[in-house]
Amino acid sequence: MAEVPVVPMGTLEVERPSRSGLLKQLVDELLADIDPLQARVEAVIVDDPSYRTVSAPSHDDLSHSIRANILRITEAFLTEGPLDDALYDAPLETGRRRAAQGVPLEAVLRSFRLGIELIWEELLACAKQCGPEASRAMLDEVARLWHLMDVFSMKTVEGYRQEEERLRERDRAGREQLLRELLEGRGADTDIAAAAQRLLALPPTARYVVVVAAGVPERPVVGSQRDQLAVHAVESVWGAQAGNEVGVLQLPEATGTPRVQQVLGAVLAGRRVGVSPEAPTLAELGRAYRQALLALATLPPDQPVVAALDDRLPEALLASAPEVADRLVRRALGRVLELPPDERDALLETLETWFAHNQSTTAAARALYCHRNTVLNRLARLEQVVGWSLTDERGRLLLRLALLAPVGDLHNED
Repeated sequence: MAEVPVVPMGTLEVERPSRSGLLKQLVDELLADIDPLQARVEAVIVDDPSYRTVSAPSHDDLSHSIRANILRITEAFLTEGPLDDALYDAPLETGRRRAAQGVPLEAVLRSFRLGIELIWEELLACAKQCGPEASRAMLDEVARLWHLMDVFSMKTVEGYRQEEERLRERDRAGREQLLRELLEGRGADTDIAAAAQRLLALPPTARYVVVVAAGVPERPVVGSQRDQLAVHAVESVWGAQAGNEVGVLQLPEATGTPRVQQVLGAVLAGRRVGVSPEAPTLAELGRAYRQALLALATLPPDQPVVAALDDRLPEALLASAPEVADRLVRRALGRVLELPPDERDALLETLETWFAHNQSTTAAARALYCHRNTVLNRLARLEQVVGWSLTDERGRLLLRLALLAPVGDLHNED
């Protein structure tokens, strides 16, 4: 190793090396024999159990990364003034690669710190061999080296976080695609079923229920939904599908559909929600999704409630055949809808209340706060308009179905 000339006191003819010159000479000495330093750093890293992951960095990967970081940090060490962004390419890439390999960030930063300490030890050893002036120059720069360690560590973290976010986006997209495939009815495919169990924690058989909440809010609270349901031992997977939020719920043995409806009413308050019957396997989630959509279709736009399909089968039957439902309404109530609004609304309200109270005129009058004769008169007027008697069983059935049909607000028909 070359000796830095020591200038005797009082000798002015020989120029002393500048501080920057001394530091450059020390760095050059270090880099001239970089292989042993690189090997020492690599030995420290591979000794860390955290680096022994399934996709752990290979020997070539580590060697390339270590050398690149040694060169960059020593270059930054010699740079006066602001550092160029190009100097940070090595720590950024190291962070990204280690995140992709699943190495914990704490282990990456620990290895980075140990590597800087080894660089410091080598530089200090070079300085001691070059004389006291070189040692003093090196000691004066220790704060700068530790500052660079902090800066490069932060860049490593930045690269690590960037890759984590990229992986999260990729995984999120993969989970959403997998959920779509399940809702399309492809759960019988063994590869899709295996992926569902691995990525979504959905086993091939369980007590599944599909939930469809109308619309997708500007700020989805999917995480909150999942957490709130988990409090009740209901595991769930959520995603967006056809403009709605869709959840696949896995029910524990002790939880029935009414309880699920109650919980969903709190979790999805203020929204229209359709709930399917139970599906015992992943293969039947496609059917359950269609049933949840059908349950949702039975709800008027202004009715934010949780509707289970089994509780609304007549409405669902009509919702599944909208052309027939519209024809049924026109056949049963068409002439009523053509009446002046005040009369139309009075007749429809009376008919709905009469049916709701088991066709009891007295109970309907009590609910409408009017005289029993008023109810009788309105029902008689209704019979006159529709063209058949309310004692006719088929006629009553048509009227009841017409009132259940999801074809808009009958009271606002023009």
